[in-house]
Amino acid sequence: MTPMSTNRVILGFVAAWVTSAVVAFAAGCAFGLVLQAGHLSEWFAMALAGSQEAVDSLLLAAIPAAMTGSVVSLVAIICFAIPMYLAACRRQVHSRRGYALGGCAVGLLAFIALAAVEYTFTRNLIEVYLLELAAMLAAGPIASLTFWSIARPDRRIGKGASAQQT
Repeated sequence: MTPMSTNRVILGFVAAWVTSAVVAFAAGCAFGLVLQAGHLSEWFAMALAGSQEAVDSLLLAAIPAAMTGSVVSLVAIICFAIPMYLAACRRQVHSRRGYALGGCAVGLLAFIALAAVEYTFTRNLIEVYLLELAAMLAAGPIASLTFWSIARPDRRIGKGASAQQT
């Protein structure tokens, strides 16, 4: 791997981390709307009128979600995504589909780890985890395709690799 490709890989992992934090922020906004259940039409009326209270109610859920998501995704990248990337390099998997499926696996593994830790401390799993599962399953492929589009493993032909790109 050349220094340029190493820089692209590092930049790809950083971009994937930022992307997953953005997805967590969006999931937090969705959760904020779920909290407005029963008052959704009132919330939309306030939001369209430019009410600061409507924005604050969304940010109340979105900012902690983004903060938590950024920590969880950083741990997931270190524990799951980097080893998966190294395995993909060894096995010469360079396709977007392979990276998207790997991202789904990373998201699912991160969710299982987070749920296991939460259950260990609270002995309770609540329905909010369905939104977290959806967010992590969305963030995984989105972040991995962000990584793929920057690192472009399909353009790097290493020693012993065939000239055929996938």
